[in-house]
Amino acid sequence: MIAAACLAFGGCRGERSLVVVGCKGSTEQLVLGHIVAQLLESRPRLRVVRKLNLGDTGTCFSALERGEIDVYPEYTGTMLTVILKQRASRRTQYTRTRARNLLADRYHVRCLSPLGFSHTYVLMMRPSDAATLGVKTISDLRRHAKTVKAAFTPEFLTRPDGYRGFVEWYGFELATRPLQMASGELSRALLDARVSVVSGYSTDGCLNSRAVTILKDNRGFFTPYQACLLVRQDALDRVPELSVLLDQLSDSINDATVRWMNAEVDIRHRSPSAVAADFLHLHGLVP
Repeated sequence: MIAAACLAFGGCRGERSLVVVGCKGSTEQLVLGHIVAQLLESRPRLRVVRKLNLGDTGTCFSALERGEIDVYPEYTGTMLTVILKQRASRRTQYTRTRARNLLADRYHVRCLSPLGFSHTYVLMMRPSDAATLGVKTISDLRRHAKTVKAAFTPEFLTRPDGYRGFVEWYGFELATRPLQMASGELSRALLDARVSVVSGYSTDGCLNSRAVTILKDNRGFFTPYQACLLVRQDALDRVPELSVLLDQLSDSINDATVRWMNAEVDIRHRSPSAVAADFLHLHGLVP
């Protein structure tokens, strides 16, 4: 009985439970990774190891599956199409429920409640170019498919809910193959006029300015991407307070807040760790 009590409360000698936090390589993922890590570090019974900037979705989820990390932020549309290889759905509730159930059944991974914002793919242009070409919607790009120059992330180029699916859904393809760039380089390439169109996300920090304009997804191609935390079930079983702590982040980050955090890093060049600390203090989530 004494041994069981010691295990339940972190050990008789005050041992701290280890939680490994991971994330992908984008600005937004780095900020979210630091938010999770700092929230957990504020509890004295927990010891946190960061494995941030792991790379793309496949790399990050494989690390979770193998037990190299315990928790990382992910998006429901990505869970369904990239991780689970299911057909994309434009229904928000269905996407989350289907992904949650399959992740639990196949991988013993829990998808926690949404963080409060949707990280959806968008196509962006400079306002001056969009006005000159008369482009307001994605369908309008068809008239300029032979001349427009685009840049996308490698992941967007190959994903079924990215460019590959876009070509089939909208019925046209750009004549010049889009350049491949890391997500952090795309907005700069657009603003520097090296390209005319880039892929991005509805939460990008550059959207806080008037330097870019979003093309309307007039045919409703892009799927819902609610941000959630994925956690190994064995980590939740091993660290009983983990679920309660992480649930404090549910519905705590709206679209405006995540755009502000991304802009603080990408435009004002603050560190993701400092921006995460500001968020946690402003919301009273850490002492």
